[in-house]
Amino acid sequence: MQLSDREIQNSLDFLKTGLGMSTMEPPARNREQDHWTTDLLSRINVVPDIRQEKVEMLRERIENACYDINSDDVAKKMIGRVFSDKLH
Repeated sequence: MQLSDREIQNSLDFLKTGLGMSTMEPPARNREQDHWTTDLLSRINVVPDIRQEKVEMLRERIENACYDINSDDVAKKMIGRVFSDKLH
């Protein structure tokens, strides 16, 4: 799972408000939403787990010593993932 900078920031903003998950009520659902959710899940299930073209691009960049990793970006994603996992 990849988290965007916006998702990480939203998670941090939520945590800063001091709201606990117990204070949130689940949204009301209806049949249209259930149908939409079912349709979305069926579409997600056909997406491959591995994006082969991205794997090949990264493999080539690593082999050619052209793969530059920004440690700040990695740290942000790691911290954001921890917060996001706590919210779910």
